[in-house]
Amino acid sequence: MKTSIFSLLVRASLLAVSVLGQTTDVEELAKRNADFATRLYSKIASSNDDNVAVSTLGATLALGTLAAGAGGATRIELLQGIDVASMEKDGEPERIQTLLKQLRETTAQIQATGLFMKQDVKADDSFINQVKQFYSADVQNVNYADKQQAKGSIDDYVRGRTGDKVRDVVKNVDPQSMA
Repeated sequence: MKTSIFSLLVRASLLAVSVLGQTTDVEELAKRNADFATRLYSKIASSNDDNVAVSTLGATLALGTLAAGAGGATRIELLQGIDVASMEKDGEPERIQTLLKQLRETTAQIQATGLFMKQDVKADDSFINQVKQFYSADVQNVNYADKQQAKGSIDDYVRGRTGDKVRDVVKNVDPQSMA
């Protein structure tokens, strides 16, 4: 029952994207995102009896953001995970990022994409610029050794980006976040 309702919602969102008259490439990306959404929801719902709400566009954008900074096999695996690797074209290195940006801009969904890295890690400036340009995301350093401060920094960021509509995103900080 959960999956059939979700499938109906995904199809309605695809129809909305089609009605908006976006380019064929963005429509294709929206279809692929819907397929990813179905796979992700099925995986989460199969291991959870509670109600489940997940922003699959948010997950797609997060994985796309990580792919922008990754290289080689890791980058390919991230793009394959969201089923967009085959949409890449030679001579267009930022094609996927541009399409994800267009898809993001066609939605009315409030988004708060950010990367929170260990305090002593320095991101490359070109990566920071790509993340800002294509995903409207920020890269911030967080002191994961101070769990309350890390939680507060992330929650404050999300509150600010969502106009205080989403307040508490992080329940606790996983020690693995420091790795």
